[in-house]
Amino acid sequence: MPISINVWVPARDQSRDSCDHYKVIYTDWANHYLAKSGHKRLIKDLQQDVTDGVLLAQIIQVVANDKIEDINGCPKNRSQMIENIDACLNFLAAKGINTQGLSAEEIRNGNLKAIL
Repeated sequence: MPISINVWVPARDQSRDSCDHYKVIYTDWANHYLAKSGHKRLIKDLQQDVTDGVLLAQIIQVVANDKIEDINGCPKNRSQMIENIDACLNFLAAKGINTQGLSAEEIRNGNLKAIL
């Protein structure tokens, strides 16, 4: 069953203050769903906390109410982290969410402009 997430995304050329504002909004949104599902780990710094793909996968799984396969819960190196993020992006694409222009490498590097 396709999932639908309607989120307004700021233009990529918006100011840093504007991006910081959206980081707070997305962090609150994700933490709401994580807390509601009983997760103990919440986002403190969106830019850093999704870089290994583990928390990103947890957020997606909670919202989609579906499991992402092949997530390494304790990635030990950059390659495993990128594989986690790729698994998340592939999962979203399979659910019909446009992931064009999103790069696992950019997300891994903490570049939230890739997703904001």
